[in-house]
Parts: sequence; structure tokens; C-alpha cells
Amino acid sequence: MEGKTRGLTAGIIIIGDEILKGHVQDANSHYLCHQLWLLGIKVCKITVVPDDLDSIAEEVKTFAPAYDFVLTTGGIGPTHDDVTLQAVGKAFGEELYPHPDVLQLFFGEGKDEPANPWRKMAIVPKSTKVHIRLSFLLFAIHNVHCYPGVPSLTRDVFQQCKDLYSQSGTRFYLKEVFFSCGEGVLAKPLTQLQEEFETVQLGSYPDDSSSHSYSVKVTLEGSDKELVEKAYARLLLLMSTGLMSAKDNYDAAPRQKLSWLLKKLPGEMGSLVPADLVQKVHDSIALIEIALEQYRFDELCVAFNGGKDCTVMLALLYAVLERREHNFSESRVKVLYIVRHEAFPEIEEFIKEASRRYSLDIIRIPGTIREALSSLKTSHPALKAVVMGTRHTDPYSGDLKAFAPTDSSWPEYMRVNCILEWSYHHVWLFLKLLQIPYCKLYDRGYTSLDGMVDTRPNPALLIKSASKEETNCVKEVVAKKYLAAYMLTDEGLERAGRTQRANM
Repeated sequence: MEGKTRGLTAGIIIIGDEILKGHVQDANSHYLCHQLWLLGIKVCKITVVPDDLDSIAEEVKTFAPAYDFVLTTGGIGPTHDDVTLQAVGKAFGEELYPHPDVLQLFFGEGKDEPANPWRKMAIVPKSTKVHIRLSFLLFAIHNVHCYPGVPSLTRDVFQQCKDLYSQSGTRFYLKEVFFSCGEGVLAKPLTQLQEEFETVQLGSYPDDSSSHSYSVKVTLEGSDKELVEKAYARLLLLMSTGLMSAKDNYDAAPRQKLSWLLKKLPGEMGSLVPADLVQKVHDSIALIEIALEQYRFDELCVAFNGGKDCTVMLALLYAVLERREHNFSESRVKVLYIVRHEAFPEIEEFIKEASRRYSLDIIRIPGTIREALSSLKTSHPALKAVVMGTRHTDPYSGDLKAFAPTDSSWPEYMRVNCILEWSYHHVWLFLKLLQIPYCKLYDRGYTSLDGMVDTRPNPALLIKSASKEETNCVKEVVAKKYLAAYMLTDEGLERAGRTQRANM
């Protein structure tokens, strides 16, 4: 969890009897809040007070020491109820005097018109700094900035004087996601998310408008763009099945989903999926296209062991082939499955399901990776390249390139590594957002799969067992349970349930 950092803050005081009576709808607070947010200044409080000198003064006394900026609107003018400047002077204990710059602006150099009602606007507290921009005036008394009450004038003055707030050096970032479920379903995940990302502000807004197809809008915002993106990605993983933008595609066949993804990424889906994942998908697709240009279809096969990474790789390849209108019934994708004698039954089951789902031509070869590739040379001599799901965080893969030939002592193949730059969370976002089927071991706490001998559920996902006291004082310990793989927050622990063994 990140510690909280303090940015610049603001308070807004709306002044006017007409606002409190409901005769006029306040538009200034909405405008100022949005403008200050764009400038990286957090508005912490808005209050409305009447055209009463003492009420305004008391509110200014409270706001001025609490916030970096205090913005007032209303009570600036020539009439009897325009008392804002006098009230601010009272709040700071300052005498009032006629400001020479305002007198010059109104009446000309060296002139004064004591009987003119507009002269009242020139009577200000001693410390007042008047910002004159074009024909607009902003009165600044210490950190209190006094704006007119007319919304069009407030906007004009703020635009001319917004440089006064540019020292923030902060920028806020906002992400929005829409859900078809109710707020009750979101309550627990949002609470968990807020605990994990303290400095990201979460908002949940139900919508009962018949014109909208979603039920709840959730916002994530903060001054750390990377942190907001991480929290956003985490939320998508937690609530992927409730996402509104993609819900109509969940029941589609995997190839249809993937074809839909390629069409939607530049537009609607692009606004839903974290930008870095969109870029990763585009980059991977570009590499697959290059591979399909450099090698004939019968010269390519996919290394597939039922793991999450190669599941992503297979899905992307099929999306590209679908876009190319490949005839899968006449020419199936060749898949190399290196059979382990201690393989999980669940992996075997998933590979069979994938074979049916994607119409795969599975080449099952037992042995080590080197032995399997040697056998593949003999059984399928036309193959020249193997499309793999390797990522840079895999052992011995930190320096791999997208197109990497096998070492000289190995059977000669070109390894096509199209998701090298993907992170653990990228993989799970892709699988969960598109509801791509994956091996069910991942739902039992496994985060990286190999054989049964050297693979265990990830201890970082262990749910602490509850114990119940029996009447004879014997404790019965409930069996260990684990969170699903996509719930892992520390990507560095991805292989915590594995022992290392040599890689390809």
C-alpha cells in the first residue's frame, strides 16, 4: 500500500441568498471544481452562505487556514448586498481602502467619483492584490480569491487568471468502467481495491436512467497515472464478468470473441481495456503477422502445454487467422504438446478441450524439450518455426528476442516469441476480459504450471484456514483453500509454487 501524498487543495464558498432560496441554480461550483481538477488541485469542500457580512467572514476564517486556495463567488458589485470584500477584510482583521488600480480602471488616471455606486468595488482590504486581465478583475486577499457571481463572468475571469493555480505541478488521472451488476455486488471488491490502493480515489455511481445500458459507473482517479492504471487493471480482473461493454460477447465462441476483439480494440474496447494491454495486443498481432509472412502455414506449429501464456498465444494466433479467413476445417493449426509422465489430469483434460474448441492438430511427444524437438524433426520435417508463449520474466528469457533461433546444440528451429513483453497481469486481463477458457488449476491457486512433482498452489494465495473448536476440545482444521491465480498482486511471486528446471 502506498503512503498518502498531499497535493494542493481548495475550498469554494458560494455566496448568495438566491442560491439558498432556490431562486437561482448554482453553476459556478461545478465549473470551478472541474477546472481546478484539470489543474491538479483537489476541491475538498463547498459551502453556500447568505449575503451576510458576518456569515461570509466566519466561513472565510474557517476555510483560509484549511486550504491552499479559497475561491468565493458572488457578492462583488455596487449594490447593498455585495459585501464579500468587506467580509474577507473582517476575516483577516484588515482595514479597507480605495485601491488605486481599480479607481484608475473605473474612472481614469488620478480620478475618483465618490458618489458613483461602482466605486464600492474599489473599497478592498489593505493586502488585496488586484489581478486585471483585459477588462476582468480578480481580487486576491492572501489565499482568498473573490470571483463575481454571474456564471459567465466567473468563467471569463477564471480563464484569464488560471495561471495563478498552475504551480500545482500535479495532474489528476481518471479511469471509468461500467458494470451491469448492482452496487451490492461491487461493494466487497471495491473495499478490497481501496485497501490495496489507498491513494487512488474510488467512486461508485448507480444509474437508473433508461437511456443507459449500464447499472453502475465506477471511477478511479489519482495523481499517479501508473498507480491508477494498476488499480484499474486490478478492478477489471476482480469484476470481469460484470463489465457492461463486453457482456454481449461472453457467450460467443472463442474464435468469434477474438475476431470481435480485433475489430473493437481501436474503438469501444480500446476505451475499456487498459491502454498498455491494448498496445501489447497490437504488438503481438503484428509479430504474428510477420511470422505468417516469413513462414508458410505448414512450417509453423504452436508449443502448447495448457498453461496460461500459451493459451493467450494460441488465442491471438487464431484471431489473426480468423481475420485472414483461414479455413480451419481444411488446415488445422499444428500444436506441439510435450507429454510429461507426471502431468496433471486437469492439464490433459484442458488440452483435449482446447483441441476440440480450436480444431487443433496435436502432436504429442513424450520426453524432455530437447528430445521432443529432435523427434519433431523426424516426424514433421517441414516444420521450421515454433510459436511460443514465453515472456521475459520466465527463467533464462530476459534477453530473448521476438524471433530467436534455438541454441546451436539444439535441434534447429526459429522460436517466435510474440508475448515477451506481456506481464502476468496482462495475461490475466486478456483471458478474463474475453472469457477465454483456461486450465481450471488456475482457479485453485496455481499460478505457473509444470508437472505434478514440482508444482504446487502458490503460497501467496493461501486463504488462512479457519479452525473450529469441537466440544471435546479437539480442533478440526479446515482444508487449505487458495484464491484464483488472477488474484495474485505481486507478479514477482508468479513462480512461488514451482521449482526451477531447464528451459528451452
